[in-house]
Amino acid sequence: MLAVRLAERAVMAAEMGIRPVLLLDDALAELDPERQRRFLELQNEGQTLVTATTLPPLARSVQAFRVQAGTLLEGEWSLPSATF
Repeated sequence: MLAVRLAERAVMAAEMGIRPVLLLDDALAELDPERQRRFLELQNEGQTLVTATTLPPLARSVQAFRVQAGTLLEGEWSLPSATF
């Protein structure tokens, strides 16, 4: 299903001339760690919002947020650790 969403986004971008925001709820749960990392590193065109319960290590920094005790916290998420 993830491939379908990415294909839809590409078609919409080609037809409309803009990339729509991609919203994915817990999409990483079904992927192994290597595919999680590759998927996230490929999301460099347009805006992508992903919810997840765990964060795989990444080769590049991305903007990450987490909710802790009802408070929204912002930080960088990259190698070597996935904590912020």
